[in-house]
Amino acid sequence: MIYFITARDVGRVKIGFSEAPRTRFIKMQTDSPMPLVLERICDGDTADERALHQRFAGHRVNREWFTLVPEIEAHMETLPSARLNPRDKSLLQIIIAATGCGKSYACQMLSDKYAHKLTIPIALSVFFFNGMKIGPIADATDEDIAVLDKYCGRFTPAPTRAPRERSAA
Repeated sequence: MIYFITARDVGRVKIGFSEAPRTRFIKMQTDSPMPLVLERICDGDTADERALHQRFAGHRVNREWFTLVPEIEAHMETLPSARLNPRDKSLLQIIIAATGCGKSYACQMLSDKYAHKLTIPIALSVFFFNGMKIGPIADATDEDIAVLDKYCGRFTPAPTRAPRERSAA
């Protein structure tokens, strides 16, 4: 699959190929000193990747990184968004991994009845875990996210309490 990962803070986009672009993105985000966003994913192979690299060669910065110019932005707009449907099973797994909460609590967050439980800290945890903007931060800019992270923080599960001991009567 072909993926487009942006580093908007520095006006760059990586056009790459991977069998598992979301996993590739997570690794890149972990290693990056700046925020990255997995913007687009589309079907394609290494030949398609090469063709895109040739098409945008005039904007190449280094290897698979290009200056994020309007021409590339316009091409990206024609491709499917990399954002997942919140009802997607993999999002459940992502929320569990990003927040450390239990499966039943994560399921509640994704249900219509409890959608309000998808809080800013949970959405931030998911964003910093894999770059997806969900729930209350779905349309947030990178600047918005930085402010929300500073003042709201990321989700941390409540510590589990040990069961009370019964006193002998």
